[in-house]
Amino acid sequence: VGLEERLRAYGVGPLVREQFLSPQVDRQAYTKKHKLMAMVGTFNVNGQSPGDGDGGDASGVEKWLMAEAEADIYAVGFQEIVALTASNVLSDNFAVQQTALLAWEARIDQILNAGLVSPEASRQDLPHMLAENNNDHISDGGLRAKRRYVPLVAKSMVGIYLTVWVKAALVPHILYKELVVVSCGVMRVLGNKGSVGLRMRVHDTYLSFICVHLSSGEKREDCAKRYWDLAHIFQKSILSQHQHQHQQQDSGMETYNILDSDYCFLFGDLNFRLNAEEGYIRQMVEGGSYMPLLECDQLNRGRVQGDLLPGWQEGEITFPPTFKYVIGTDTYVGSEDLAGNGGHGGEGEGATAHAASSSSSEKKAQKKRTP
Repeated sequence: VGLEERLRAYGVGPLVREQFLSPQVDRQAYTKKHKLMAMVGTFNVNGQSPGDGDGGDASGVEKWLMAEAEADIYAVGFQEIVALTASNVLSDNFAVQQTALLAWEARIDQILNAGLVSPEASRQDLPHMLAENNNDHISDGGLRAKRRYVPLVAKSMVGIYLTVWVKAALVPHILYKELVVVSCGVMRVLGNKGSVGLRMRVHDTYLSFICVHLSSGEKREDCAKRYWDLAHIFQKSILSQHQHQHQQQDSGMETYNILDSDYCFLFGDLNFRLNAEEGYIRQMVEGGSYMPLLECDQLNRGRVQGDLLPGWQEGEITFPPTFKYVIGTDTYVGSEDLAGNGGHGGEGEGATAHAASSSSSEKKAQKKRTP
């Protein structure tokens, strides 16, 4: 959103806008900068809840969330918080989703507010705190008063789940927040694939967080589906900017896209594959050579060619492929077959996503850091 559009939305007249936007105006004279740090992460939990085996290991999740310096905002995207069975997908069972969502919210509460709230308090408080979040503005009192971090939003669509926690001291400066969900499943109706997004205003800066789960599959047309999914998500992520108390009452309700922000974060299970032979992939992973693999990455190829996510930036990839492991282990699917032991994994098939395994606690943490 441009500065002129924002001024117009706040009811600032054309003459004042012209003076305000003049190049001769020293913006530093009326601008105060605040430094904020955001931790953005994603985890496909394969239908498991915290504590249900390796996928929900509490200590692993804590190490993952707290790996970097303390953040002001934690935006975490989960995929498959419920099993993607036909009944869960077709019925969009709210009760099942809510049970899984609250379990993960309680775990995050325990990690971010360690020593301040008991597990029992998390289970009791969170339903009430999340209910309050249905309002445009959240309170910084009540159940939130004893916490350093408070939940801003927690929203799921079938297995896709976005949760955003912020420092309690930041709450008074969050002046607007709005969620949007987009379905990319069968007929663009079913929610097993798609996105859950948040657009929020912190001070005078707009942030967007978009958690996605794109179509899986190894075929050429499956890669094309992932392109279509992203295009559909961006096109349909439409929000209505609610009026603030200092806007003119006759200025109406303006419509914005989730991409109309100063900073946008896209994360999740994008499901893009490596277009390379299995043996080559395993060799590169065993040797810790990830850069050659990036040249085979469908997502990276699309970006280099300018066909996919133009203008977006991706962080440095310093970890091995995160897909796909034998459930409950650090062993890549296919490694057991090579050893003559058999094995199976989660969603998706094909050698393009496979890689050799090495067992270490570091690997266990890395696989939760999906790029």
